[in-house]
Amino acid sequence: MESVNNLQISIREIIKNNLSPKEYFDSHTIINFLQKKEYHQIYLENFPKEYDVKTYHSQIAKEIKKCSDLVEEAKIKEIKTFTIYGELNPNHLWKRL
Repeated sequence: MESVNNLQISIREIIKNNLSPKEYFDSHTIINFLQKKEYHQIYLENFPKEYDVKTYHSQIAKEIKKCSDLVEEAKIKEIKTFTIYGELNPNHLWKRL
């Protein structure tokens, strides 16, 4: 449970430190930050062995949604963005509060 809390803490830090109020971003923005040097260990530690990448990234989107004091779902809830595999897929769109 502690590692999930660390994931949530990291997501909150990323949002607070990198996104300005009223700025729009998608889930992949947060995922990209999580895969960088500062957060990659937390990203890896929280990746359940029974999940595939798509399922894990969906879980990260759920964690972003829990940051309701920092973000809200945009009125346009999904946009198409590139995955880590280079595929263009629908993704959640968020607005920083």
